[in-house]
Amino acid sequence: MDLNFETIQLSADPGLSMTLLSAPAGSAADDALRLAGWFAARLLPVWPFGR
Repeated sequence: MDLNFETIQLSADPGLSMTLLSAPAGSAADDALRLAGWFAARLLPVWPFGR
């Protein structure tokens, strides 16, 4: 999967950064990134505790 990324430093918390990922609209990478986001949004709020 080919993704574009940019990492920014968070000035409020030295040493912390945030990485933003993107893919060209309509590409296979865009579909895969959206699917990964959908999956993470449903899994991570309860991980590792389960439902």
